[in-house]
Amino acid sequence: METANKAITTKDLKKTEVLLQDNMTEMGTRLQGNMNEMEVRLEDKIAASESRLEEKINKTETRLNKKIDDLAVDVAVLKVDVAELKSDMSSVKRTQGLILETVDGIAGMLRDDKTESLAVEHAIQRREKRLNSHENRTDFLEARSA
Repeated sequence: METANKAITTKDLKKTEVLLQDNMTEMGTRLQGNMNEMEVRLEDKIAASESRLEEKINKTETRLNKKIDDLAVDVAVLKVDVAELKSDMSSVKRTQGLILETVDGIAGMLRDDKTESLAVEHAIQRREKRLNSHENRTDFLEARSA
């Protein structure tokens, strides 16, 4: 009986071995198919993600370039404004200098006029004294002759 059991066991083992090899081959084929399918899906997802990311990068780059262009325009306008302010300040300084020179000239004229006015007043007072003195003498002489 042992021999029959051995032959059955050997035969069974051979069948089992063949079945296992077939199953392993089938599982390897399915596994390879699943892996290929997963690889394709992952590549599709990666491509879609890359596409979305590239689109977002392009939009962001476009917005940034527009902002940079706007800033460049603003800087150019500010440069023109600063140049105008410098020019205006230079004109104001020149005008201020002319005004100060004019005020100094007028002040000098007023001083000269005041000095001349005082001199004329002094001369008038001296002449009035002299005139009063002459009138007093004339009155005296007239009173004596009368």
